[in-house]
Amino acid sequence: MSLVSTITISHTDARNIEPLTANVDIWRSNQSQIARKFPELSWKSGDEDGEFVHKSRKMSFWGQPVHGVSLVETEDSITSLKITLLDQGEALFMKQSAFDAEVARWNKIITERLKSEGTRVPNILKGKVKHLRMAWNCKDTVVVLSANTGLKPDRIELICYERDFGLAQLKLKGQQLVEEPLDDPKEKITGSGADTDVFIDDGFAPKEVKKEIRAKIKEINARKAPDGISKDVQDAVNLLNVYRFLSRVPYDVKADKGMVAAAEDAAAICSEKGQLSHGFGHSTDKCNLAMNSGNMSMAISVMQYMEDSGANNRERRGHRRWCINHKMGKTGFGITGAYSAMYSMDHSDRGVRRNYSYPGHGFYPVKYLHGNGWSYHSVKGNIPSDCAVQVWKLKKFQEKAPKWSDTPEGKEYSVDFKFIYSDTIVFEPDSEPITRRGTYLVRLKGGGFKEQYLVHLY
Repeated sequence: MSLVSTITISHTDARNIEPLTANVDIWRSNQSQIARKFPELSWKSGDEDGEFVHKSRKMSFWGQPVHGVSLVETEDSITSLKITLLDQGEALFMKQSAFDAEVARWNKIITERLKSEGTRVPNILKGKVKHLRMAWNCKDTVVVLSANTGLKPDRIELICYERDFGLAQLKLKGQQLVEEPLDDPKEKITGSGADTDVFIDDGFAPKEVKKEIRAKIKEINARKAPDGISKDVQDAVNLLNVYRFLSRVPYDVKADKGMVAAAEDAAAICSEKGQLSHGFGHSTDKCNLAMNSGNMSMAISVMQYMEDSGANNRERRGHRRWCINHKMGKTGFGITGAYSAMYSMDHSDRGVRRNYSYPGHGFYPVKYLHGNGWSYHSVKGNIPSDCAVQVWKLKKFQEKAPKWSDTPEGKEYSVDFKFIYSDTIVFEPDSEPITRRGTYLVRLKGGGFKEQYLVHLY
């Protein structure tokens, strides 16, 4: 059963937002594609990273008045659609009994539409607002009805998640939940995939911090190509600088015409040979190389280099190491067909004095974290070969790392893979990519080397 297949309606009425779910395969779209399909809907950036919001009066959904709609885009694909069924302004003046009746009414509407009963799922707590939730598991979509209550009723929301993303959210593999028992044992949830945990927000990822990060990413992505440099090359350089900004290394790398020519030459010879190799000459020994039989672009290659997946890359993650080399000041990109190259061997910048990492120290948007390999880079010399790695997901947000003498409160991961070479240590906190929002503590210790840092994924 799919939410999309249960709705059929034309979109002649610009105020009716049903077509968003009815007439597009939303999980294979992004905000730009939605904007082109529905030009009557205007979108503004929301408070969350990757969120786009549309608000106007007299909108309707399933024949009912609603108050707003937002999309969340993760890695250029929409992962959730949120519809505000009752906003804070109206809920503020409602008695709890009237608010509960409105929740029950929407529960009935959704049940009738989807032809199935919803299942209670764990509550989550954000600040002082508790989110009471029912979920419907459909073919391609997870639908959640969320009644948000604090000292007074707050709002009612209907959230449609892309199926895999939504199931991960509800089974504590997503980014909104951490291990913390419910205060009231009566609220224990039963059923398949159920859990009894609640997310403690505790001021996590303040809006001001996220706003500053979004603003900086927007500024970097808006940088214009200088004379003689194509927009496609500049887009790739901009994205590279975004990753560098988030890893806390200099993020003003420039495109160099000579390096662009070298990268173009490297991509062309790989295309001619039909394979990747650093041994073809033509600057292939000075470039990161990538191949993608699908939709290849120079910007996409940057994401491939940062993830650096594959058995032959697992130990060193050398492509990523070059991307966030703190002394890089110039680069160039080239592409021929399915083959792309990035000129990597540049050390023209002064660099930094502090060690850095991927994901970077501090607040880090999870959409820019690819794969399950993390890395740490020392600018002060080689990392001892006996250096041990420990990683925890902490129960609560904390601004500073705990004392070394303190045992961290949270879940410790089993770091089964690590590889140390020169000034870099690569490690895998888990066998699967970490996508859960929260605060992660990394400790590195051995052979006289001792460092710890926090990563706040949001």
